[in-house]
Amino acid sequence: MFEVGKDIAKIVSRARMKQLRGRLCIVNRVFAVAFFVFASYTVYLGTIGTEAHRRGTGAGEWVSVRAPIVDRHGVILAQNIMSGHIVLRPWQVQDNEVMAHVINEIIPSISVQNARAHLNSGRRFITLARFASESQIAEVRARRLPGLSTDASEQRRYPQRRLFSHIVGFVGSDMIGQEGVERTSNRYLSTNTAPLVLSLDARIQSVMYAELLRAKNTFSAIGAMGIIMNAQNGEIISAVAIPDFDPEDSTGRTANIMFPITQGIYEMGSVFKTFTLAMALENGMSIDTEYNISRPFQIRDRRGRVAATINDHTALRRRALTYITIADMLHLSSNIAASQMMLDIPVPVMTGFFERLHFNRRLELDFGTTAMPQMPPVWGPVERATAAFGQGPAITPIHKLLAF
Repeated sequence: MFEVGKDIAKIVSRARMKQLRGRLCIVNRVFAVAFFVFASYTVYLGTIGTEAHRRGTGAGEWVSVRAPIVDRHGVILAQNIMSGHIVLRPWQVQDNEVMAHVINEIIPSISVQNARAHLNSGRRFITLARFASESQIAEVRARRLPGLSTDASEQRRYPQRRLFSHIVGFVGSDMIGQEGVERTSNRYLSTNTAPLVLSLDARIQSVMYAELLRAKNTFSAIGAMGIIMNAQNGEIISAVAIPDFDPEDSTGRTANIMFPITQGIYEMGSVFKTFTLAMALENGMSIDTEYNISRPFQIRDRRGRVAATINDHTALRRRALTYITIADMLHLSSNIAASQMMLDIPVPVMTGFFERLHFNRRLELDFGTTAMPQMPPVWGPVERATAAFGQGPAITPIHKLLAF
């Protein structure tokens, strides 16, 4: 029977065994040295080497983890900056009393007594100040005291603050976009270094913001909004909604975070008459077609009872007109003519037209997804007549603008 240990000993000479043991010792020493090197580097990174490692060595440049966002002229709307935290490692401090006074001098909000408490806490790592000022960071580095240092960290900044808050959005503490362009373009921003260029114009945005704020205050309005779009290609040049929020203030931005331009749905009123007229002309109605507006327009149900009475605004009634064309309907803003016009258009034509304008779905835009428009569940005569002048259907302002 073959016995492993004994038979191998017979085959391998003593000289050969000695040679093999020597090689094993060499391999063992190599692994021991490598382990020591890696262990030492790990300790270095965990203590004094963290900042140097984050900033890079030599003349290496810092590369942001998130690309900037700029307007069409290169004005910065969002950008990462490298900020420093002031950190304390009590176990490295040589004189606690001196260090307590130094901490108080650099960071006045920390009293000498509280600094002593930090130094005697038994903790190995304490963050004394987050996103410290440049002068504080410079003073810490100039003193070069063991145990007191800075720790580099990235922070997302929005130089225009409230001006672009709704459309640009903001990121969370994990640098992931939460709202606006920051969210919809999160993949690009987190994987590229080249700026993301928007169609917005900071100069026009600033004027729009000032005018809306002035109008809101003049009329004591709850809010105000405005959009400027290039009608040739659909580019949004400016989009402002007030009230707004500060994207850098994580505690105060939740109240006004909804962007009414994309998330608010409203009955648009008489501007809907533009769509009514376009629908009529597209389906063969003559521009010279006339409607009687001399008296209120009554809509009756199947039993002949009056279901709704539609009238015109006071200024138009005072003109005592009898017949007006469909072109007059638009510039005189006649509800009576618009209602009669819509009832002359077949229901499938009307609903098909609204669908082509995307009034039946959410819009996926570069700066977010819109709310879902609301249409009447049943298109009876009353619903159709009132829709002609913008009562019933509810859409977002951006739906309306893009439809125009």
